[in-house]
Amino acid sequence: ASGSATSPTSTNALRDSNGNNNNNNNTTNGIVLDPTLLGEVVNGIIGLLRRGETQPRYCAAACELLSRGWKIWRPFLSNQIRFILTDLFTLRSSTSFNSASNPNSSSSSSSSSSSSSSSNTNTTTNTSTPSSSAAIGTNSISNNLGSAINHALMIIGSQEVKITIEIIGEIVVKEQKTEGLSFLVDLIRKHSSQAFPHLKQIIDIVVKILNPNLPSLRTKVVTATTAVIRILVAKYPMVSFQAETQRLAVGAHSGSIAIYDLKVASVWNVIVEEGKGLFGAVEFSSDGSILAGYAVEEGLVYLWSMNTGMLGGMLGGGSPKKLKVIEFDKPNKQIPTSTILESIKLKWVESRVLEVRAPWNQRRLKI
Repeated sequence: ASGSATSPTSTNALRDSNGNNNNNNNTTNGIVLDPTLLGEVVNGIIGLLRRGETQPRYCAAACELLSRGWKIWRPFLSNQIRFILTDLFTLRSSTSFNSASNPNSSSSSSSSSSSSSSSNTNTTTNTSTPSSSAAIGTNSISNNLGSAINHALMIIGSQEVKITIEIIGEIVVKEQKTEGLSFLVDLIRKHSSQAFPHLKQIIDIVVKILNPNLPSLRTKVVTATTAVIRILVAKYPMVSFQAETQRLAVGAHSGSIAIYDLKVASVWNVIVEEGKGLFGAVEFSSDGSILAGYAVEEGLVYLWSMNTGMLGGMLGGGSPKKLKVIEFDKPNKQIPTSTILESIKLKWVESRVLEVRAPWNQRRLKI
């Protein structure tokens, strides 16, 4: 290893496969690591990862190395990130892995083994003891591997959100496996700020897999997608869901709000207020008849009627009708995303009373 490292003052620039200088990324304790060595290490880690369940200790070690050194390995993985994430999700959803790491499965197996042993002779019972210990050891290794896989997925997923969401969508649609959606819920819960720029991509995935033309898939994913929608509503004030009408509203930049009809899994309407910035919060009234939207930068609260008449409701057509615009205090400086996500909220406290919460003011507006 010492022969493969160069001095920090070496004139040889360290470059990755794309020709980018990596001096800053490859420095560890004052030693600049050789890019060729790093490339070989990365290939070795991938090889260990793909040993999977046949050699779980090595696979767990690979996950740990990926988690701890992702910023170092990242420049050398530009063409392999998708494959690594796919491998991790495949391991995570492995039937035998889940079975081995499931405590209920383990205890049920132990019970069965115990009752079987009680009916056998003493010789048989004694012979089964090492086998029982081996089973416990296997379950312990599988549990460690499961934790390592989840940790690696969370570290990589929080920094490679776009690719992670794409892979989850592909797995759900092609393989009809919903485990990726439960991971997506955890990712949003723990790293909502990193996931926020990809909000539309997440919504598009949810809408796609709820396609009524794919009834078997829709039936399988309905519980998992409900969990995704709940965490989106909880974490992002610009997302609102109305259960009775099955409409999902998502505020965006450029003064727009997309309204999805999840019954038919499509965009029902897009509201656009020209010249406006981000709708930082949206909220349906309890009966779904009114949608409120708060244009943060302009300090304006918009109200639209969702009642499109009997014919429009029956045909799924029509469009929202603007009821009024109410002035609200606006911020005196640019607001960071974290403040919008954590501190801005619309809430219907009564059928015609809307509460607007922001760090600079809080008011109840009578509609």
